[in-house]
Amino acid sequence: MGSRPAPAPVTYIPEPVAPTVFQSVVPEEDFARSTSYIQELKAEREAAKAERYAEIGTPEEIRSRMDKRNKVTKTAYESSLPKAEINYTTGLDPGKLNNLNTFLSKLVERRSGQGSQRNKIQSGKAQMTDTAAGVRQAIQAPAPEVAPRPTAAPQPAPAPPPAPTPQPNVIEKERVVVYAPPRPKMPKKAPAPGGRSSGGIGFYRAMKKYREDVKEWDEKYG
Repeated sequence: MGSRPAPAPVTYIPEPVAPTVFQSVVPEEDFARSTSYIQELKAEREAAKAERYAEIGTPEEIRSRMDKRNKVTKTAYESSLPKAEINYTTGLDPGKLNNLNTFLSKLVERRSGQGSQRNKIQSGKAQMTDTAAGVRQAIQAPAPEVAPRPTAAPQPAPAPPPAPTPQPNVIEKERVVVYAPPRPKMPKKAPAPGGRSSGGIGFYRAMKKYREDVKEWDEKYG
């Protein structure tokens, strides 16, 4: 006897059905709204861009400023570099160079002399012009009227000073102000631990010193 054979698998095939087609319809109003929203976004972006350009400038202006700044920086750096000395007299004949130096020195002296002479001539012309103007003004001005000199009235002779009045012999004493120190104060008894006033040799010595100080103060400043 053997095992019972397993049943054969059953396959179900559904009957073919026509497919369902879905179609979405977008109204024209939605397209108009999206267009207006896109235009609003573009306008806001242009306004923000214009505000930014007003604050820092357009890209062309920023680029030109950067170019100028780079040129200035480069010029400053190149001007700070040490320059090599150029000797223009290299390879010249010493005799010709000496003649050239002499000619230049004479030319400088001649020009300085001409300049000083020209300054003297101009200053002389200015003085002559001022003098001529002053003479012309004095000639054209009318003669001033001379007022008669006033005669002074005779003044009476001054009275003799009064004779000094005899003063009695008065001796004025100087007042001497002496600032006295404060008068000594009577010493106080120190409180004992039991609440009573403590006496003793120290207190009596203090009282004796106080009396002596008060007597001395009265004799000097009392």
